[in-house]
Formats: sequence, C-alpha cells, structure tokens
Amino acid sequence: MMITLRKNQLIKQKEVAEIKKIISEANVVLLINYQGLKVVNFQDWKKKLKDSLSEKIILRVYKNTLLKRAFANTKYETINTFIKGMLFFVSTGSSSLSSIKLLAKFIEAKKNVNFIGGIYNQEVVSKKEIIELSLLPTREELLTQLIFSLKFAPLNLILTLENIIKNKNKLKNSTMSKKT
Repeated sequence: MMITLRKNQLIKQKEVAEIKKIISEANVVLLINYQGLKVVNFQDWKKKLKDSLSEKIILRVYKNTLLKRAFANTKYETINTFIKGMLFFVSTGSSSLSSIKLLAKFIEAKKNVNFIGGIYNQEVVSKKEIIELSLLPTREELLTQLIFSLKFAPLNLILTLENIIKNKNKLKNSTMSKKT
C-alpha cells in the first residue's frame, strides 16, 4: 500500500514538473472549460485543432490540483482563481495571435466550451482579455493592410494631383473665355 501511494506521489510530482516546464517555455497558455462536451467531440476537436495550427501546440487535460500546484509560487499564481471545472490546457511557444484566433473560432462553434483565463506574453489574462486578443488582427493581417496602404497611397496622391491640375485648367479656361 505504501509503495503504491509513493508511486502515485512521484507520478503527480512528475506531472507538476512537466506543467511548470511547459509554462516556462510557452508564450501563450489558455485554460478552456469543456464541460458538457462529449469525449468523441472533444477528441475530434483536439485533432482538428492540432492539424489546423502550423506551430507547436500542447493540448492536454490535467487535474485541477496539479495545475494549481504548478502555478503556485510563480508570477502566474493569480491564474489559480480561474482553475475550476473541467479544463483543457493549451499552450504554444509562439506569441502570435493565430492560435488564440483559431481557438476562438473553434470555441464559437461549441456552445458548452469557453475560455476561462490564461497567460499571454508573460501576463495572466482573463476570459474577456483573451476574447479581445482574438479579435485583434494578426501580424500577417497587419502587414497586408500596410502593404495595401503603401501601394495605394502614391496612386491616391497622383489622382488627387491630377484632379487639382484638371480643376485649375478648367478654371483657367473658364476665366479666359469670360474675358473674351
């Protein structure tokens, strides 16, 4: 009996150490409540999510007590207030918003699934902040907008200058015709 208890304790300590390592290497950690989601749907959702993201992503379910132990005595300890219910642990080393945006799309399709809280760029964030982050444009989207603006800004300037010249010529022609 004592050997089994010690073995379980070692397994839990190993899991806590694993979670701490993941947290230390991740730029994004999200806790997602999946209560009411059927196991088949959960596994399908997990597979689709892994297939959709190009970056390395960790998707796991841990016991809440192990998560709380892993976050205890760290700068993220306040995240323990979010750890309740059936949680799905998601982490990625990328700080891009693409993983958050994709997760938000998946969550939107499931009525029983929602964000609880997480860590983004070394700060604990609430459900509301995660949703706000998911609405921001990604780096790629911003670059596309910038290129579009840079491409068409000179064209707009040229068109504006041409209109000024045309209007000036029309004005000049109309004042000359009035003089004669």
